[in-house]
Amino acid sequence: MDNPKEMKIVGKRSNGKIALYLVLGFVFVLVGVASIVFVVLASSSDAADEGFAVLAGIVFAMLGIGFLVVGIITLRLPKNLIAVSGTDLILLRENIVIKFSDIVSIIPRIARGRGLLYLFVAFGTIIIKTKYGEEFEQGSVAEVEDVADMLNKKIRKY
Repeated sequence: MDNPKEMKIVGKRSNGKIALYLVLGFVFVLVGVASIVFVVLASSSDAADEGFAVLAGIVFAMLGIGFLVVGIITLRLPKNLIAVSGTDLILLRENIVIKFSDIVSIIPRIARGRGLLYLFVAFGTIIIKTKYGEEFEQGSVAEVEDVADMLNKKIRKY
């Protein structure tokens, strides 16, 4: 690896995935708590329906808490993910250094949900394949297609 002062950050963590997890978590917790509150406040003669509604509320609340936890964990990931230094590509999360001459292809994989981009933000995973058969993935990269295009232009030089 060349001098670290010459390192240029080219791939940053996306906030789209974090926002998605946090919004979904909040909605699920809200629906779950609302379901439980409505059962407690409303008087019903059918105890089986009340039990099902409380169980559904608990499940929704637990799913929401799970989404919130994943969002907070994702928020703690490093902001800078991919860097370029001279003739090296550096995956900062795992501290992996790959020479440009060893890279066969860099493929962007956009995060999609049934044909729609999440929150209309292009984030996803960069897949790096080397001539030795190794495959490296770096997820949650913002503007994944632009980063992949820029890196592909750089590796064509080597």
